[in-house]
Amino acid sequence: THLTLRRQERILRKYSDTLEDMVEERSQKLLKAEKDLQRDYDIQAILNEILRQSLSGDTLKQHLERALKLILSLTWFPTLDHGSFFLAQPGDVLQMIAWHNLDQGTLHTCSHLSIGDCVCGESARIKQMLVIPSDDSLHNHREPTLPPHSNLCLPILKGESLLGLLNLYLDYGYSLDRKE
Repeated sequence: THLTLRRQERILRKYSDTLEDMVEERSQKLLKAEKDLQRDYDIQAILNEILRQSLSGDTLKQHLERALKLILSLTWFPTLDHGSFFLAQPGDVLQMIAWHNLDQGTLHTCSHLSIGDCVCGESARIKQMLVIPSDDSLHNHREPTLPPHSNLCLPILKGESLLGLLNLYLDYGYSLDRKE
């Protein structure tokens, strides 16, 4: 009976360990689901606010400045709190129309970019999102006052026509997931 009790005790410990592992795994899945739901909610709230503000009589520049600040306010999105919006202009030029926390050198250098020039211009040329680290050779215009970072360049399209571009400064090496 002594051996039977020890054997039963080992079996109970094994079941207990298995249950603890299952509870831990389930808890991790629930935490991830909660994080995903919060991120989805934040994105939806910002989109709703941008749409709501678009109904006001403000200028396009004012709308884009507010939209940029809203996007940069996402606490889970690893930005350096820097960014800009460009509008496509005739002659294959991007004109910076709205910005947040950019230094004077960047404002001067990047106020007008040719399509294909630097990271923003290349993203506009190929009409695809790019996330490029600041030490990549594609960066023709470097911001010496900023720490290492990555630029997220997102073309704004209507069909195949380029309307503009959103540029965000992200933590160095950050890569977007499919949802972002």
